[in-house]
Amino acid sequence: MVVRRFSIIYNGLIRGFKYDDVIQTHCDKLWCPLEKAGIKYDIFLVTNKAEYDTEAVKKIPNLKKVLILDVAEIKASDMFRRVSQALSFGCWKCRQPSAFQNYVVSILNKAWFIQQIDDTYDRYLSMDIAQSIDRLEPSMLLSLEGIYSPGWGCNLGHNDRLLIGDYRTTCMYNSIADYILNREKITLFNPECLVEEMFKASGIQVEQPESLRVTRVRGDGSRPADKPDAAAKTMEQVHELVRKLAAQSTNPRPVARGGVKRVKMTRGQFQRLQRRRYHLLRGRWGH
Repeated sequence: MVVRRFSIIYNGLIRGFKYDDVIQTHCDKLWCPLEKAGIKYDIFLVTNKAEYDTEAVKKIPNLKKVLILDVAEIKASDMFRRVSQALSFGCWKCRQPSAFQNYVVSILNKAWFIQQIDDTYDRYLSMDIAQSIDRLEPSMLLSLEGIYSPGWGCNLGHNDRLLIGDYRTTCMYNSIADYILNREKITLFNPECLVEEMFKASGIQVEQPESLRVTRVRGDGSRPADKPDAAAKTMEQVHELVRKLAAQSTNPRPVARGGVKRVKMTRGQFQRLQRRRYHLLRGRWGH
């Protein structure tokens, strides 16, 4: 069997499609390969009134359905309250109120829109539209085999901004709010760990190839790839945190080799340091 019909499900803020170079990556890496292979595709879009741009939406080909939601109404809903109460993240960034609320809004966007698609397609791609596509092997689109998420930005789990798969995995990926409510209470490190746990609980194997990569588009149009000094700045922050902890320590223990001091720190201080180091090594600043 071969792929004959393909469904693309875009969700999130439309900001990325305000820029021609971002749209071009979708055209080159996604739409054109499908067209060249003779595969018919439909695009579904669920977005919010915030940052909505009619002209940007007009640039999307084969747009079958658009759902525009109001963020204020979502946050006032009972579903938002229930999901927020049932979910907790340990990652310091995810605990910030604005970041956490934005995440809950995004998964509710997916939950309300998944009802609009059906199993008549052979292959599905779900992704946050506020991204440019850096790498995407055509074989992932043209084959019925394999479930894929980016090998970048997975942060100890599975990337929560893009998935290529079949109908079952697509429904699961976009119904994460239901998974949270069925579990009653979930405490994990970050959203990526939540996606990984959900798939593992269902026995689904997700491949994370390096040949699949996307880049987040920020509100001001900047992209992490445009900031080559990000790593250097993050390293400076790590060093600054170590110096601060050393200055606060009341019992530093000298180590003979190299004159380096080993510093006693609380469990909380150690966890903060580990998270900073982890973000540096895995590129968290660019996610």
